Amino acid sequence: MEPRQLPSLKVIFTWGEKLPHRTAEAWANAKVRLIDLLISTECWLSLYADWGEWARRGGSKEERPAFRAVKEATVRVQPAEDE
Repeated sequence: MEPRQLPSLKVIFTWGEKLPHRTAEAWANAKVRLIDLLISTECWLSLYADWGEWARRGGSKEERPAFRAVKEATVRVQPAEDE
């Protein structure tokens, strides 16, 4: 499915698998608000990445948008430990 096939679509939420960069770029550049949710048992609906904002900033293929905490969510990250 391509953006031109759904011109009235305003928002897309994705989750589960890594969003392919080419797919994200196509939809974000079509002025659709594309929100990629990071969902796992530990952080269920706590983090999201806004591909639309990435596209408006002129994001490059070498980067993906950073995940952010949902408003009023408390997120703690523990640094990786050397094994």
